[in-house]
Amino acid sequence: QQVSDGKVPLSEMVVQVGSFSSRARSTFRLFQSLHSHLSQLHQTKSHLHSPPLSSHLSTTHHFSRPFSSHPLSSQPLDSDLPSSPELVSQLCRILSDFRNPHHDIESALNSFSSKISTNLVEQVLKRCKNLGFSAHRFFLWACRLPAFEHRRESYHILIDILGSSKQFPLLWDFLVEMRETRCCEISPQIFWIIFRAYCRADLPTDAIRAFHKMVDFNIEPGSDDLDQLIYALCKRKHVRHAQQFFDRIKIEFVPSVKTYSILIRGWGDIGESGEASKLFDEMLERGCSVDVLAYNSMLESLCKGGSVDE
Repeated sequence: QQVSDGKVPLSEMVVQVGSFSSRARSTFRLFQSLHSHLSQLHQTKSHLHSPPLSSHLSTTHHFSRPFSSHPLSSQPLDSDLPSSPELVSQLCRILSDFRNPHHDIESALNSFSSKISTNLVEQVLKRCKNLGFSAHRFFLWACRLPAFEHRRESYHILIDILGSSKQFPLLWDFLVEMRETRCCEISPQIFWIIFRAYCRADLPTDAIRAFHKMVDFNIEPGSDDLDQLIYALCKRKHVRHAQQFFDRIKIEFVPSVKTYSILIRGWGDIGESGEASKLFDEMLERGCSVDVLAYNSMLESLCKGGSVDE
């Protein structure tokens, strides 16, 4: 134990070994062998716990493209790594403090450029849904970082933010820019987000107008788009607007049983079971194949309208 604790120097023990008895010398050799074995074990353990130099290089630094304005990359190689909650909070605080147009938000963000990833951008955007203007500027600032590219989901999140914060002129300018730069595909799903935003803002006429604007962005509206608009209108109790639009558009579209079911349920939600019954009869006259969803919608409408016997 004294040898392993280092209390008796090994050199002194070697000098005194000649005076030891045969039994003592055997004991000494045993301790000497044990000491050597423990030393080798300690070196092996240290080697296992110390990563090689190449590991340090690969995990500590991420190098950017040549001629970048930043010596280090502005985007980590793995953009899906989870972001620090503290970092997300710091960026959200900047977006909140620099929300006015005259604020220099870009200068405040520049110190974070080496830490930006697509995952981080999306987390910040999701927490700043009521900060449409500064969220838009943050999005554009990230676009300009070397080697950085937004995912499609990031565009959808920003459009939802602009709609939720009622920044509709900015939203349409952003869509036009997307169309001109072709940085991201403008899909029907983007317009579904816009339908919901206008309906939440109690602007049903603008939601319907957005439906007609789809062709300006090379999208031919289909039955799915019609159903999404009708559903968004009915969910916010704009059922009369939905019905009026449906009556005009059903000349161009062949309404599906799903479209009828959405409208029937919408009338039932506002207690108008009579209007729901008219739509159900019209659906039968058109030869639509009535499914369980349609029957359930009709039954719910009758119950909510107080027509249980019917």
